[in-house]
Amino acid sequence: MKKFLFFFIFMTLFYTNSALAHTSLEQSSPADGDVLAHSPSDIFLEFNTRIEQGSKFQLFTSNNDEVALEDIAIDDNILIGVIPNELQNGVYMVNWNIIGADGHPIEGTYSFTVDGKEDSLETMEPEQEETPAIRDYSRESPMEESSLEEPIQEPQSTLPVTLMIVSLVLVATGSLLLLLRKGKN
Repeated sequence: MKKFLFFFIFMTLFYTNSALAHTSLEQSSPADGDVLAHSPSDIFLEFNTRIEQGSKFQLFTSNNDEVALEDIAIDDNILIGVIPNELQNGVYMVNWNIIGADGHPIEGTYSFTVDGKEDSLETMEPEQEETPAIRDYSRESPMEESSLEEPIQEPQSTLPVTLMIVSLVLVATGSLLLLLRKGKN
């Protein structure tokens, strides 16, 4: 009886903790709040669990213009994308939407700043200067303005946890009744 009770408590704690674990962003490069002296060449997002195909992210300027990314790839718990053109000085917002290993869609945002020093351009020789590529953002859909102001909340679903706890209680009750019945015989 004591073994059964110990096993029941252990399984309840083990499964409840794993059911409550949702995928979350562990680290990123550039990180939230970073101020960079140079434009990054890529964006790297690492999550605490494996992420599924269909996960993606977008990069926006402070004017809600989307910045084109290339070669967005998923490798286990890492989401990475290449920034093909140098970013101008300013604030940038990374908007990520992923599907966690548990099947839950999760989204979030963070920002970083590119603040290159203007003096570095004066030391360059004229033939080495590159003209930044001009993009037509009018055909791309801008990010909603409200999403920059309000943090995106992770969805919280208690249904799987509730079902698991109810199932464990039913199994425990049935097992306890079976043990009591055997004890009377």
